[in-house]
Amino acid sequence: MNDKQERERAMAHWQDALGGSAARFELATDRPRAGRPAGGIGEFRERIDATTVDALAAKADREGQRVSEMLFATWTACLARLSGQDDVLVGLADAANGDAVLPVRVDFDGAWTPVQLLAHVAGRIGDARLVGGIDAAGMAVLAGRVHGDAAEPLFRAVFELQDGGGIEGGAQPAVPADVAIAVGPGGEPGLEVRVRFADALFDAATMRRYVGHWLTLLRGVALAGDATPMAAITLLDDAERHQVLEAFNATQADFPADSCIHELVEAQVGRTPDAVAVTSEADSLTYAQLNARANQLAHHLRGLGVGPDDRVAICIERGLEMVVGLLAILKAGGAYVPLDPSYPADRLRYMLEDCAPVALLTQASLEPVWSPAVEQADLALPVLDLQDAQAWRDAPTDNIDRAGIGLAPDNLAYVIYTSGSTGMPKGVMNEHRGVVNRLWWMQAAYRLDADDAVLQKTPFGFDVSVWEFFWPLQVGARLVMAREQGHKEPAYLAGLI
Repeated sequence: MNDKQERERAMAHWQDALGGSAARFELATDRPRAGRPAGGIGEFRERIDATTVDALAAKADREGQRVSEMLFATWTACLARLSGQDDVLVGLADAANGDAVLPVRVDFDGAWTPVQLLAHVAGRIGDARLVGGIDAAGMAVLAGRVHGDAAEPLFRAVFELQDGGGIEGGAQPAVPADVAIAVGPGGEPGLEVRVRFADALFDAATMRRYVGHWLTLLRGVALAGDATPMAAITLLDDAERHQVLEAFNATQADFPADSCIHELVEAQVGRTPDAVAVTSEADSLTYAQLNARANQLAHHLRGLGVGPDDRVAICIERGLEMVVGLLAILKAGGAYVPLDPSYPADRLRYMLEDCAPVALLTQASLEPVWSPAVEQADLALPVLDLQDAQAWRDAPTDNIDRAGIGLAPDNLAYVIYTSGSTGMPKGVMNEHRGVVNRLWWMQAAYRLDADDAVLQKTPFGFDVSVWEFFWPLQVGARLVMAREQGHKEPAYLAGLI
């Protein structure tokens, strides 16, 4: 077979071999490949210390391989982990191939040990050499067939071995690629690494990070025991590990961790008692009025036996009484359980059975909604009509001392049920401290002022409603209650806003 026939045979083989997933191997870039402006070649150098090289060489030698093949194998493993792709195609250029580049396709398995990885990669290199490499003209042809653009580099990554003559040695030309690693002697102990990359795609900092991961992986492989899987060898150096595990998670912030939700509202009442706290279509309450009405109901609930962690169900339409009821339950030490009047009877029954409330706050007009559910749940509990406050109109209006009733920030504030789309609804229990933390963060992040208004439109059976209720009331803003089912009326909401 003459040289032309040999070349055509190799081209036909590689065209078929590169048509699979390995041809789609991509590293994450800083800029999109499509439509990018023409760029140049960024370049920098690193070193692999002599201790690491010697340890890698000893591992390779025990398997009858060269250290260069261990370096290449570890580079492909790094590329696989950085890209999240197990099928990786890398071009291999070395003196044994002349000007041609070997396509080496590696099916990475994180469970392999370094020695198993080396055996796999060495086998793939041997298979590729039997077929023969691809010269520059062939790479352009195959790039057009594989990527649909002959101007694109065939290989996203290339590894160049320069075993003799130093890193500046002229044995190997620069192979077109998104990133090319050239490794060879550099006049000092160890090996020098020259990195070239397409700066139209990558920032220098990104490429330095990628190569840094490889060098860390090399050191890890050098120290790894014979049974250590590749996936267990870290890509992160100590500084990066500290950044990921500690610096990125350093989210601690001061907040009133010893306060309950209603205490934030009570503090605001003291600051702006005469400011409007909550409005509806029909009426409004100042902060002092809201607090006084909630306190009277809270004292009444205490007389009914409501205390810390007791659940109090509330089934009511959106309005001023809803806010009074929620605040009163918290002040009494209980946890509110919202029962949306639009819920099916079976769901209401299930929630009542599951949460076992000690009382139900509601309104008389909704009796056909909640009464069957209470009866089916076989519950005997006091039912309070929030629109008829005669039973507690003479109750005290002062705040309840939470210490005196044994209430703490780690007691329940509310129980809201999930949709049940993956099975039975689940009651999610939230404590005061977590909600206070959330409210404090929201104020720091978004900053409500006393002259702002917040629209309360989310059904109170959804947890988004929690911040809608209590965030404005802790900072002196005005809470505007949309009418019942108003969240389903875009024109109404637009007019209200």
